[in-house]
Amino acid sequence: MKFISTAELKRDTNKLIKANDRGEVFIVTRHGKPRSILQPVDENSLEQVLFEKSPVVRDAVLEGLADLKRGRKASLDEYVNERKKRKNRIITARAA
Repeated sequence: MKFISTAELKRDTNKLIKANDRGEVFIVTRHGKPRSILQPVDENSLEQVLFEKSPVVRDAVLEGLADLKRGRKASLDEYVNERKKRKNRIITARAA
């Protein structure tokens, strides 16, 4: 694990991403204080990262699991159509 500044990140982004692809992890600092972590992510770990870091994704997954426990199931087409209806209701309500 290596500490890098935001200036290094900006200047050497491609080089750092290539090193990241090889498994290197970087702590990005600003004014000497840690601000973020640059770590490798692949298709397999992306789902876990989204679940851990995105409240929207986590809530949707947990809602879906609760629906399954209650025996509530829908096809993908039914789900997509329901989401479109919800989105249209939100847009209509905002326009009013």
